[in-house]
Amino acid sequence: ALREAFRDIQVRIALSHAINREELSQIVYHGLLEPGGYSFGPSNAFYSREDHMKYTAYAPEKARVLLDNAGYRDADGDGYRELKDGSRFEFTVDAVAPSIGVDICELVAEQWREIGIKADLNASLRDIIWPRRTNGTFDIHYWTGAAGQTDPLVRLAEWAIMGPTLPF
Repeated sequence: ALREAFRDIQVRIALSHAINREELSQIVYHGLLEPGGYSFGPSNAFYSREDHMKYTAYAPEKARVLLDNAGYRDADGDGYRELKDGSRFEFTVDAVAPSIGVDICELVAEQWREIGIKADLNASLRDIIWPRRTNGTFDIHYWTGAAGQTDPLVRLAEWAIMGPTLPF
């Protein structure tokens, strides 16, 4: 049921619109982060500012509408939406600890909670997190520094089909 939800573009767009990137910038990066989405970095010849900013506006009400339209509602009134099988819309976010990624994931989990999605943080050592990433036994995986690559060949496993669980 979770895989079905994650494969729904409306869900992915909703999760993106529910992230307050400006708040992340202020709290974690002292206002120095330039908010954006996942795309090529600005120095890449294929960089597009429009693509870089797509779905990045903080719009929690729009996120709620997208989730409602996709059929993910809070049917039992507990404050969390349900997946199509009736279970709570809940997942685990893996992040390497200690790292700034844990702080980011904690803030994003709070922001997703505001739209009725429960994200649990699994902050663990790299030796525990990395195998979960490469063998595909994770719900969401946060890895610091993965976005905005100038050249996709730098991190080929994130862009090209390299195996049954790659790209991640």
